[in-house]
Amino acid sequence: MMEENSSENSSLNDSQPTTKCHDNSLADFRKYQIVLLVLTQLGYVSIAACLLVASVFSAPTGYCEQNRTIEQIDIDFHSLLIEWDMACITYKVRDTVASVIMFGGLAGAFLCGYLADAYGRRPTMLGCLLTIALGCLAVSLIGGLNWLFTTFLLGILGAACGGYMVVNLTLVVEFLCTSRSRLLVVSVNGWPMGMTAVAALYRYSGHWRPYFYFTTAFTTIIFILLYWWSLESVRWLASKNRVKQAVAIAEKVIDVNGDSHGSQFLLHVASRGTSHESNEPSRHYRYTDLLRYTSIRRPLLALTYCFVASSIVSFGYYFFVDVIPGNRITNLGAMGLLKLFCGLIPFMLSFIGRRPMVLVSLGVACVSSYTILILYYAGLSTTCWLYGMLSIIAAAAIDPAWKVNHLYSTELFPTSVRSMARAVCNIGGRLGSVVAPWIAGLSSVWFLAPYLVFTAFVSVQWIVTLCCLPETRDRPLVEGIIEEETEQNKQHQYECRPVTEKLTKC
Repeated sequence: MMEENSSENSSLNDSQPTTKCHDNSLADFRKYQIVLLVLTQLGYVSIAACLLVASVFSAPTGYCEQNRTIEQIDIDFHSLLIEWDMACITYKVRDTVASVIMFGGLAGAFLCGYLADAYGRRPTMLGCLLTIALGCLAVSLIGGLNWLFTTFLLGILGAACGGYMVVNLTLVVEFLCTSRSRLLVVSVNGWPMGMTAVAALYRYSGHWRPYFYFTTAFTTIIFILLYWWSLESVRWLASKNRVKQAVAIAEKVIDVNGDSHGSQFLLHVASRGTSHESNEPSRHYRYTDLLRYTSIRRPLLALTYCFVASSIVSFGYYFFVDVIPGNRITNLGAMGLLKLFCGLIPFMLSFIGRRPMVLVSLGVACVSSYTILILYYAGLSTTCWLYGMLSIIAAAAIDPAWKVNHLYSTELFPTSVRSMARAVCNIGGRLGSVVAPWIAGLSSVWFLAPYLVFTAFVSVQWIVTLCCLPETRDRPLVEGIIEEETEQNKQHQYECRPVTEKLTKC
């Protein structure tokens, strides 16, 4: 068996050239990768629909003042809070529901990050989508009966969403070779599109039940399409020494793409597992291993803070749409459209590098936030449209930093722990989204309080990025843990030393 694997490895390595994954082209972005990217990003419509369901939970203007009589006002969305007759109980119920959803996302990111590294990217991603479809169906049928039980269901939906956000990007990126292609993937991330779709869904559904009916149907379609199209990651299979499967999938992708050059790197990646083929099972890493190695620990801690800060600011503004001047649904849609445009900036300006892009993005968000503080202390009325405009700009300006940070979470960490490292970063993001509704709720105490918190977090994030995160432009994906590879090389040299000494004496 070992001889067969060795000969297979030799033939693969001899028959293919060394693949360069650090050029500035999109040669690896072919039919399979494009369709996989489109389908996974369309899934963000369902993700945004679940995570942002509480963003317009509040009662419309005049509802509470008119004894909760819907017929007497122009209601824009009949939310679950209105269905439960709890829409006028300040912000506590809304913030509780929103925090449960986000806490579910935190737990889901943690669990699915481990499952994806241990058992595969594809089954974990499909399991998350199936859970979302079934959960939305359950909410649409029985969501109006009991608010506690429905909140529990929404928490499960949040967990599935958190898991999906961790795994889908990893699966797509691991089918790519060049850094420019990876940057394109994060630049067209589906979250802004999902936000815009949710705003339209709020507008045209008008009621929570058809809202969840649509989400159920849409998620089911995406699940079926991804089940039919997606394949397991070649890099993950190679890291688990499942060489034959890795080679078979690489050949299938090459056949689908119909080219002899753009996807050949997958065969090179698949063959790497053969050089480590042994009778011993491949190692399953744990979350504690992420802190064991310096090459992982330092960027992981810095990047996790960046995820926390970006999440607090972004989700804080999402839940702030009820407070800032302007129509709440229009504000949410405007944020989504502007974030969609800003998200493409990292790809269009890829020549300036990852870290400079993050610093510029955060710099614009800082300027907008500090301008809001200056206007307030200058005596500008809190109902002025400038607050709404600057809030939307600040929320959208941070999106390029979000995109690059997601790219960092795939480029800075080796294949064997990549999903777990991304899970830790996403846990930070979900932790920020858990507290974001409560920070936004501080506006009921003092209008400026949320802005002060947002400004502080984004300012510190700028400093952390400058001091702790490296430039990864034009670098290939990391395959092995640096410390382990160094130790293996030392061990190999030690084992070979007696032979060398004998040859010298002879």
